[in-house]
Amino acid sequence: MELGFPLLWLSLILPILASLTVVALPPRTVYWLLAAALAIPGVVSTYYAFQGVLSEGVVDPLSIDLSRVGIGVVALAVDGFSYPFVLGVSIVTALVAVYSYKYMAVRIGEMEREGGRAPGHAAYLTLYSIFSSAMLGIAYSLNFLLFIIFLELSLLSSFLLIAFYGYGDRRRIALLYFVWTHIAGALALLGGLYYVIKTGTFDVATVEGGRIVYFASPVDRSVYAAIAGVSLLLGMLVKMAVFGVHMWLPYAHAEAPTPISALLSPNLIGLGGYGIARFAAAFYPWLLEDLRPLLLGLAFVTIVYGGLVALSQLDFKRFLAYSSISQMGYMLLALATLHPLGFAAASLIFLGHAVGKAVLFMTAGVS
Repeated sequence: MELGFPLLWLSLILPILASLTVVALPPRTVYWLLAAALAIPGVVSTYYAFQGVLSEGVVDPLSIDLSRVGIGVVALAVDGFSYPFVLGVSIVTALVAVYSYKYMAVRIGEMEREGGRAPGHAAYLTLYSIFSSAMLGIAYSLNFLLFIIFLELSLLSSFLLIAFYGYGDRRRIALLYFVWTHIAGALALLGGLYYVIKTGTFDVATVEGGRIVYFASPVDRSVYAAIAGVSLLLGMLVKMAVFGVHMWLPYAHAEAPTPISALLSPNLIGLGGYGIARFAAAFYPWLLEDLRPLLLGLAFVTIVYGGLVALSQLDFKRFLAYSSISQMGYMLLALATLHPLGFAAASLIFLGHAVGKAVLFMTAGVS
């Protein structure tokens, strides 16, 4: 179903506009405005879910056709698979925005007393709104290049939030986080570029009669296709922080300000799983089929490793970070089935983990 109004694009712009009102309104009011703006996507997508139209998809009418230059159609949409991701990001970012006001007031005061340069509420609100909108954009994307752009926006904004407001050696940790996740994005983009060379588009679907129609991926079992597919898959696995490529996660979450930890662990890493289901499985389905035993084994190792290491942690935030690694193992296990029910289970794991883990991270910041 095509919307009569560009509501999805507007839902990305409103949080940023709300954050800019800090120049005229008290910070407390702006945090509440930001929370209200971030809640809109969850309310709207839930409304259409109850209308029963998400099986066909809800498409924003504002789109840019760049097919002539090999990019495809830049458009936003929500369907039955992406709905739990949109809902999870919307709920958590709205709740954490409200939570952030008192937390950041205390944190900014601490930094000023320590003699450091403390960016104020205006910088935090702007970066937070960009980070939140970028994660929503990731879940809205049916075009891989648009997905990568939103992924990089989420990386840059979260990197600055850790570097500006984090704890300990925050700049070094922020750089570690940036390098790991930026490499992941580059690997994913490399995998997507081969697909566009073969097909002439970054799109995974088109819209016909207001209905989302997904493309059938060309069967290309060449060595180059295998390398590209592994590159895309590896990039998303780094984003998920599964075993073997998880090293950046505990450091970033332990030193990040707690509101950002509450977004990084439940939301952002889970969107790596969204990338696997939406793009890797669509571009290179035969490769994931061939690698299924390996992915299943990696999922089990991640589940056990994350759980056991979490039990040995004395720092509460590191405990939650390793717990999230274990949860990503469950999500990968569901995705590795390569079955529609497995993909549905992965989206529900994301939603439950997003809300539950965000609440636990917020308790870590309560003094």
